[in-house]
Amino acid sequence: MTIGSSSPARPVRHRRPQGFQIDLLAALAPLAGVEFEVVLQAWPQTEADFRAGRVDVAGMVDTTGRRTWAQFARGHATPAIGVYRRRDRPEQQSLPELAGLRVALLDGEAMHETRHTWPGCRRASRRWPMRHSELAHAA
Repeated sequence: MTIGSSSPARPVRHRRPQGFQIDLLAALAPLAGVEFEVVLQAWPQTEADFRAGRVDVAGMVDTTGRRTWAQFARGHATPAIGVYRRRDRPEQQSLPELAGLRVALLDGEAMHETRHTWPGCRRASRRWPMRHSELAHAA
């Protein structure tokens, strides 16, 4: 079974993926009687390969748009959205406390859909390319 994964989002050592997900697959393989091959590449290519049937499974965020072409299984992990602040600023504990602050988000379908669920959150006038290093930062 081929698993497509976005390369910047996964730990890699010596060009081989590593980490909890890889360890989990290694433990599941003999139980399921399946060999897993993880293909690391940029997300646009992973999505294209999944849609074309060149990879069997792709880890992705469940969005309304993606439900039109992908079927989502119940996940075994829940990704957290982190908000990071400067040390000299007070810690915000809720979305209303972020009001008036600039918050940077990954520029992708999943974050655009999530942003629409946050009351009072407006689209920024600035866009950056989607990179793993651009996790949510409150300025």
